[in-house]
Amino acid sequence: MGVSLLVILLTLAAMAVAAGLAIPAFYSRHEVTLDSAARLLARDLSVARNMATYEGRACTFQFLPDGSGWRVLDDDGEVIERPDQKGRFERDLTIDGVFEGVRLGHFDFAGTNEVHFDRAGRALPGGTVRVSFEGEGRVLRVVALTGRVILDGLAEEYFDPER
Repeated sequence: MGVSLLVILLTLAAMAVAAGLAIPAFYSRHEVTLDSAARLLARDLSVARNMATYEGRACTFQFLPDGSGWRVLDDDGEVIERPDQKGRFERDLTIDGVFEGVRLGHFDFAGTNEVHFDRAGRALPGGTVRVSFEGEGRVLRVVALTGRVILDGLAEEYFDPER
């Protein structure tokens, strides 16, 4: 007994409708959006630290003053290329629909909004930044010298694999 093309098309259409309803519902949960944004920030901080360590090239991880994202700069103040060769090492959360409404704030890196990784990957200074979304927040800490990234308040524990 064969399956007609019409049955296959109807099945695929039903699956597409179900996915179209389920995916936005999943990402509209505050904790999923907030935790994902905090993990993305932690991962990018770790990538910058590791890049400084393995390439022997100092860099500065700078949080944008308006809280919309971050970028990684070289010693000349220019945005560097991502090590995965996917363009400039910067993020703007306002242009990514998944992270719309996520903001960074309460920067406490010795009075600045940036952390510098020296050629050995040491973080100078250490500090904290708050990732917030619709009244909820997560605190990300960068430990001075080691550069270890710690996330407080996640639904599941974050582990920085490199430190």
